[in-house]
Amino acid sequence: MTASNPKKLTIDELMSRIRAKVMQRRGESDLVFKTDPVLVEDVANHFSLPRLAKTEKIATKASYTISDFTNYHDEAFIHNAYLGVLKRLPDRLGGDIYLKKLRSGTLSKIEILGRLRYSPEGRIRRVKIRGLLPVFISKLINKLPVLGYFTSLITALVSLPKIMRNQQKFENYTDYHFNKFTAIINQTAEQVEAAINKLTTESKTMADQFRVELEPIKDIRLMVKDLDERLARVIDVHELSCKTQQTLLARVNNLENELISQRKLLTSLYHEEQLEETQFAEFYAGFEDKFRGTRQDIKERQKVYLSYIEKAKVGHADSPIIDIGSGRGEWLELLTEHDLFAKGIDINQTFINYCQAQGLFVEKADALAYLSVLEDNSVGAITGFHIIEHLPLKTLVKLLIQCHRVLKPGGLIIFETPNPENLMTGACNFYLDPTHRNPIPPAAAAYLIEARGFGQLEVLKLNKSYSEDAEKIDNPYLKQLLFGEQDYGIVAHKLPLI
Repeated sequence: MTASNPKKLTIDELMSRIRAKVMQRRGESDLVFKTDPVLVEDVANHFSLPRLAKTEKIATKASYTISDFTNYHDEAFIHNAYLGVLKRLPDRLGGDIYLKKLRSGTLSKIEILGRLRYSPEGRIRRVKIRGLLPVFISKLINKLPVLGYFTSLITALVSLPKIMRNQQKFENYTDYHFNKFTAIINQTAEQVEAAINKLTTESKTMADQFRVELEPIKDIRLMVKDLDERLARVIDVHELSCKTQQTLLARVNNLENELISQRKLLTSLYHEEQLEETQFAEFYAGFEDKFRGTRQDIKERQKVYLSYIEKAKVGHADSPIIDIGSGRGEWLELLTEHDLFAKGIDINQTFINYCQAQGLFVEKADALAYLSVLEDNSVGAITGFHIIEHLPLKTLVKLLIQCHRVLKPGGLIIFETPNPENLMTGACNFYLDPTHRNPIPPAAAAYLIEARGFGQLEVLKLNKSYSEDAEKIDNPYLKQLLFGEQDYGIVAHKLPLI
């Protein structure tokens, strides 16, 4: 017997009953949702949210302008600079170093473009970048001591209007991307709200069609459970989107404030530390000029090592020469004059500026840190003139270990140092340089190098001292002790695997 005059339900009562039933059979609903492939596919494809555009690669052209590259930023700039200038992706070492210097402000975009374009590889590619050379030269001049300060001041005054325009462009660029991000969030919220409205309309339509008790109708009950699950998910997504938007905006504001305060603190500390470092660098450069000898004298002395470089067949792009502690760059200049591919590292900024002004490839880096990031078997030769006497024993051993790791089989090391077998050198002249630690006898240096896996070792006694007093000494042993060779060099090879 059917019931007459069934009680009509309001929408609120209907939704209340639906939610009660859903909570009662939550476990069953989860099982249905997990096992029904139609429901899974429907939920997975329900939303299509917007995405931020990815950075495009620079276009290949016959010639470029500077702005073709400087419109990119951070990693995108380094990536496209290599693609445009060298026609290849950045290697891990070069890309990481340039990115680090760009982020720290050590090098500008113009300086990086100039170094890539006028590097040996860049000169081979001969990519035309209109207006780069004079701007790059200006940047190099600005880094020269004294003269660079005044040229930088004049350049800054002349470029002040352009700097202000660039600042305005940067603010507009930031506002554009912030508004774009906000629009994406708003668009996402609109899609979620539209989905909620659609589901709400569907639920009301279903309630109008089925104003009877839902308990006996299993299919409808399952449908309502599914609808409630979907509605709950949409509500969660909407609430999460709103909370995410508010959280992101708050984080942006906090990060901006923190960045301003940290920038002020770091600027103050950096200027103080940089002043001390610059003063010491200038002092030591002057010391080298007084006691080391002229650049031409040093180049003449170092020619003795060229035959070893040529015999080892190194100094090419795939087997570069790394010079540690390049100083005034005499050795790098000698290698360049013989068309050999060489790079230098030093920690003295005054020396680095001088070498770069001569067109030599030298960058600021600690020797151990620099070698530690190079790949195994990637370097043809490693040289260091009057370097090892500055190092503690443990550091010297670590340096030899890294040299052996990065050298190609058959690659060589060349280290030159004062010779303590000459009594005047070992007892007096060695200590003219207050940064020297202790003399290293040739036998001790040879043992350290051979113990680290090097072979075919040669010790070259060099730069014999001359004096009229030497002719007055008849004893040859005493004459050798007082007026013998002032320096010695060690040449050793990485033994190939058998």
